[in-house]
Amino acid sequence: MKVSNSHRASKRIVYSASLSGHRRSYLETLSVMFNLTPLTGKINFSTFCRFVRTEQLFLSTIDENIPQYLILSISRSLIGKSTTALFLRPQSCFGGKKFTYVFKRLIFETIIRIPTITIASITPFEVRPEYSKVSSIGVCDPQYWDCHDGVRLHHPVKSALSKSIEKQAAGRKILCAIGTASHEKGLDFLADALERHTLIIQSTYVVCAGNIPGVQLGLKERLANLGVKVIDRYLTDEELNSLYLVADAVWCCYCPDYDQASGIFGRAIQSGVRPITREGSLVDSFAKSKQLPHLPVVYGQTESLVDALSELKRSNRSDRLTSFEKRQQLVGNWRRDFEANIGVSLAWKRNFKD
Repeated sequence: MKVSNSHRASKRIVYSASLSGHRRSYLETLSVMFNLTPLTGKINFSTFCRFVRTEQLFLSTIDENIPQYLILSISRSLIGKSTTALFLRPQSCFGGKKFTYVFKRLIFETIIRIPTITIASITPFEVRPEYSKVSSIGVCDPQYWDCHDGVRLHHPVKSALSKSIEKQAAGRKILCAIGTASHEKGLDFLADALERHTLIIQSTYVVCAGNIPGVQLGLKERLANLGVKVIDRYLTDEELNSLYLVADAVWCCYCPDYDQASGIFGRAIQSGVRPITREGSLVDSFAKSKQLPHLPVVYGQTESLVDALSELKRSNRSDRLTSFEKRQQLVGNWRRDFEANIGVSLAWKRNFKD
């Protein structure tokens, strides 16, 4: 871990092992919100000791290395210091009666009884009540509210890419599958629907935008041959965000084995774009519990997707603008709830001393 002089002096740290995926966004958002120093890299003996001694420690993703992070948290607890950690996949404690699931659930059920350790599920308990058994609190994923600055909700702006897509759509509804394309993202199901219902392409311009790993080249070719606009490259943040501005729907209908909170779903909600979700999935349950406009689809049933796209065809993109104030208030409430709950856990030591 590379540590600058200013970082060495910091006693308020938010940590992640790497910057891949959502982690960079988490570190940027959380460090600003709570005035913490963001650090990344492997934990060696020296940094472990430093983390034990530091005044405030926020682990942005406990799932990265659960045994190591729990040992660190317990070590801090022994000297009266609190630790806060986000739990991205509490569902991994409820996979059935196999020993690994039961053991993991017992570990977290025990850990959350320690008052100095706060495990925060990024899915609220009202969406998944069972998560309260393995988490101290339930809050909304930071990527569900990170476009809100605490005062107002910010809109993305159009880019050259989004303008070209809007032009190429030629009046058709735009469905965007954003981010890394893969089988677990449910794109095989989308391809099945396009093969069986060829009229979809006539009314819907389907865009798959994001880097495609080499192992997924077969999927890439299949989608392209079905008339999907495939943009196989890393997109800038500006380009990615601009897609939500021109999209009529965003693909969040992931396969059953990939059931977790989604930043793509969160950005769609914040932008006022309806996500296409898998019926019964975590994001689908979230949308229903919050009464958010979305298009639920029965996974594997192509006719169900056709029905959802037919509903999309009847909708008007300007509809999203009429609900901006409500959306701004809702997202702002999620942010404030997160800030309040996490803020209390980070200040635990000071309250304890008082």
